[in-house]
Order: sequence, then C-alpha cells, then structure tokens
Amino acid sequence: MGTIDSGWTIGGGGRFLATGQHFFGGGPLPPEGRPPHPARYLGHVSGAVLTMTVIVTDTPDTLRPFHLTRGGPTVMEQCL
Repeated sequence: MGTIDSGWTIGGGGRFLATGQHFFGGGPLPPEGRPPHPARYLGHVSGAVLTMTVIVTDTPDTLRPFHLTRGGPTVMEQCL
C-alpha cells in the first residue's frame, strides 16, 4: 500500500517517475499504524494499462512490476 505525491506527469512514450510513500504489511492494521517509507514509482502507460515498479529508497526493496488496467476487475485484499 502506498501514496504518490501530486505533481507527476506522463512524459514521452507514456513514461512516468513519481515520488511518494510505501507502507509494508498486510492483515489487520496495528493501532499505531504502519511506518511510511520513502518510495519512487516508475513505469509507463500503454493504452489502458499502467505498469509500475515501486523502489523503496530507505531499504533494499524493489517491488515487482504491477499492472493496473483501466476498467479492469477490482482486486480486494482479505484479512483472515
């Protein structure tokens, strides 16, 4: 889960680079919340598909390419 700062744009070839925050974890949210980590979001838009990778800048983590499709099915996370 994360946030993307405002002010980013899509450039030539549908490419973009944005900054924001990433929050690690799944399942129930602890009462104190999850600590934010600075992140860069990079990727491209092609037609109705946005593909992006998340680079967490204060850890060695790079999170897989995510593919989001405009008008595609809703993906829900369940806590069991």
